[in-house]
Amino acid sequence: MYREMEVHASNIGYEVGGVRSWLHVFWGSDGTIEHLGFHLRPNSRNVDVEEFEAFLLSFVQEYRFPLFAEQKYALYTSVSFPVSFRSIKDK
Repeated sequence: MYREMEVHASNIGYEVGGVRSWLHVFWGSDGTIEHLGFHLRPNSRNVDVEEFEAFLLSFVQEYRFPLFAEQKYALYTSVSFPVSFRSIKDK
């Protein structure tokens, strides 16, 4: 989801580099985001909160998590942009 957020930001011309936030995401059973709450972390790049909210709202309207479930589910997490991944190699 974080990588998709970064791609969405790039597609709409919004710069997320340096943004650090706590997120609380609530999904419907079909993978759509029903509610997304955030709080910018103290070490985040200074951003206009209304612009960041608008970015998140546009992301929520387009994104669908590729997981279907019988019940709704949620995630409380932290995100830092740019997103980087480490691969776990087989021993």
